[in-house]
Amino acid sequence: DVDPDTGLCADGRVRIGDSPGKGLGAFAVCALSPRTPSNGEALVRGEHQIGEYRGEVYNLGGLQARYGKGGVVAPDDASYQAEWSARRQARGVGVTGSYVFTVSDALDPWSEVLYVDAEDPEHALWTRYINHSSERPNLVVRSSNGLSDARTTLRIVIARQI
Repeated sequence: DVDPDTGLCADGRVRIGDSPGKGLGAFAVCALSPRTPSNGEALVRGEHQIGEYRGEVYNLGGLQARYGKGGVVAPDDASYQAEWSARRQARGVGVTGSYVFTVSDALDPWSEVLYVDAEDPEHALWTRYINHSSERPNLVVRSSNGLSDARTTLRIVIARQI
């Protein structure tokens, strides 16, 4: 996923490095265009996909059992949360909830909201280091195959010239 020596990923088009105030961030090392793939791959649905956001997929109950609600874990979930947290921390994985991406189907207001947690590197890709601007984003997220379960795929595509 990320070359440990160079920090390069995405076929050498992106470098993972220090991002002031954010920890690590993803930085383009070459020009990236929304309509012209830079490494010869095909466009996906007419868009230049730079990567996928992957992680463990939870519903709201699963998310709250791990991270609590407003930082407070329900008494019924306390034992599970303590065990889950201890297992992750023993492997050097954080339990901050900082890499959780909320996914919903805007076309189906009755669909369940899902949460993709990319904090655990065993389940995640380099895309967890993407920091974004809500005012002028370089990238946008597309769901490829619906919001049903762990097969949910979030495609990261280039929105404007980088």
